[in-house]
Amino acid sequence: MMNKPKSYGYTLIYFRGRGYTMSSFESYVQDYIVKSNLSTQLTEIPKVDLEDFLLENHILEQSAMLKLKQQYYCVQPYISTNINPIVLSNEAKILCVNSLILPINMTEDTLEIVMADPFMLHEVELLRLITARKVICKVGLKCWIRANLNAIILEEQYNNEEFSEKEGLTLEESEGHMKATIRSIIVRAIYAQASDIHIEPRSSKVVIRFRVDGKLKIISELPNCLELINCVKIFAKMDITERKIPQDGYFAFKNEEKKYDLRVSTMPNVHGEKIVIRLRSSEDTNISLEELGMAKEHFRLIQYLLNLKEGMVIVTGPTGSGKSTTLVSVLNVLKNSDVNIVTIEDPVETLVDGITQVAVNEKQGLDFENSLRAALRQDIDILMIGEMRDKVTADIATRAALTGHSIWTTLHTENSVGALFRLSDMGVDKVMIKETVKGVISQRLLRKLCISCNGAGCDKCAGAGYKGRIGIFEILIPHIHLKGASYDNMHKVATDNGLITLKQQAQKLVSSGITSYEEVYRVLGNLEHISEKVDI
Repeated sequence: MMNKPKSYGYTLIYFRGRGYTMSSFESYVQDYIVKSNLSTQLTEIPKVDLEDFLLENHILEQSAMLKLKQQYYCVQPYISTNINPIVLSNEAKILCVNSLILPINMTEDTLEIVMADPFMLHEVELLRLITARKVICKVGLKCWIRANLNAIILEEQYNNEEFSEKEGLTLEESEGHMKATIRSIIVRAIYAQASDIHIEPRSSKVVIRFRVDGKLKIISELPNCLELINCVKIFAKMDITERKIPQDGYFAFKNEEKKYDLRVSTMPNVHGEKIVIRLRSSEDTNISLEELGMAKEHFRLIQYLLNLKEGMVIVTGPTGSGKSTTLVSVLNVLKNSDVNIVTIEDPVETLVDGITQVAVNEKQGLDFENSLRAALRQDIDILMIGEMRDKVTADIATRAALTGHSIWTTLHTENSVGALFRLSDMGVDKVMIKETVKGVISQRLLRKLCISCNGAGCDKCAGAGYKGRIGIFEILIPHIHLKGASYDNMHKVATDNGLITLKQQAQKLVSSGITSYEEVYRVLGNLEHISEKVDI
């Protein structure tokens, strides 16, 4: 058990836990606190940076902390609030972010900076070498440097042609090792036909994994470095000083005259920040319904749903089952100069010309509910909702479907009938469900056997035995498949009335040699074991 110090309350000697060694400046500040009788204001053991803790809890004023830093480091403080953006290379920017260095002025010969710790001589020397300029140091507060550093970096990005808002960062003319590394990873993912890139910091390394045909695979391992993560965040126009909350971003990439949209998300973890990059080719917006893998017997049903002027169509399936791709294909069929189509998504994954796409931003108050209400005031014909998440969203969507709007949306359910149960579980009235839901499309993606080796494994499929994926679909039309059904026998009635199930379509693909029984079991599992009686 850790003993309390004898001299005064919860001393900062135990700052950030047993074994932590205070810096010389922290010891200097601690002595000042003790001599000034400020230690009685400490009601708990600080678990964050000492400087931040003292300022956030108003134990020291900013002016007092800055004066202490000036006295200790014997360096002039910087207190001006008028700072102009400085154009630096990516290596210099990353160094500044990692070391809390704020560039404030640059001439042909000199670079003036503000540092939280001017004794970081190694970093100062690196900055001198990178910029080829004499470095002049001043001292400042960490909180002030963070705030201004983020603002300057972001403003410089938008003012720099390389970070064009129209085109995004293409990495075509990248300088520096980190850009080259990231470009290499992205290009390799494109050639592997990966849908996602996972950049995962571990205790002593960074693991790069690609999701190819629905399965993750380790591609390489790199030395653990913060610069790689920060470089990706800079490309995606994220807050590079914020590492404690998840963020979403976007940038464009061009490879061999082909354009890609890259959606980036970060997730803080014990080893830093994990990054997932979703790859979308511009050609993905032009995938036809036939190319998705729909069976011929499904086209009559799909055509019926596409011609609806009102009512709701729900696309269901787990994450990664291709729901977004199906909706994009549907939107491409529906879009026309004489209809107003609005989508509400979180986030917008694929840009589609000719329609209005709204990205939900809950931090700014633009959630699904507010977006839906606003969209319904926009004289819409067709509304696509990325996902119905709660009763409020579902109620608004069903009312819209009942009042002359065509609504397309998604749910996470096991099969097509399950969507009706899910709506009921969410609190939507059964009468409203019956009146508004015109169709449910349940789907999965199955890996196709490699045509070069027929599943044995070869160079073309990287030894996996599979290459590419195909969709299987279960399309439920309630007024056709659920005649005479009640809520306790819907699935049986639907199959008796001709519903083609996911399992039936998968079996056809196995018989045709397109996929394998192992793949069907991996994806569908025990799908057909469905309770015929559901208490709702």
